[in-house]
Amino acid sequence: MHTTANIPLTGISHAGFWKRFAALTIDAVVLAGMGALLKLASAELWSELLEPDAPVAWLVTSFTVVLSICWSYWSGFESSPLQATPGKLAVGIYVTDLRGRRLDLLSASSRFFGKSLSALTLGLGFVMAGTTSDHQALHDRISGCLVLSR
Repeated sequence: MHTTANIPLTGISHAGFWKRFAALTIDAVVLAGMGALLKLASAELWSELLEPDAPVAWLVTSFTVVLSICWSYWSGFESSPLQATPGKLAVGIYVTDLRGRRLDLLSASSRFFGKSLSALTLGLGFVMAGTTSDHQALHDRISGCLVLSR
């Protein structure tokens, strides 16, 4: 687990819980819209997978598609030159490593999959962003990331 001790960042402003929550809400709306469009575009495929004799195939396919889209969205945007998802951009926050540098895809992926641990702690991993001095959630600490305000 990483900590923010001895980081050569000065004059930075860590993004607080409510900004991060607002960004997550915006991103959830964007992803829900993408999901609705995908469902409309592939209605025939979904109707075949919903046949009574294919429930396991439907579940596996649905889970794989949703996970792939979410991973691509969060990890792709956070490792891009933007360093932020559309929701983060809208509220003026971005993600860096502990030295203030842009994340590589591996670090962004680690942060994304670390969110499952934040959720498995009954959400306490997310609440850490509002209770720690550096506003790091559990998945930020695991992946060595900071969420900063612009």
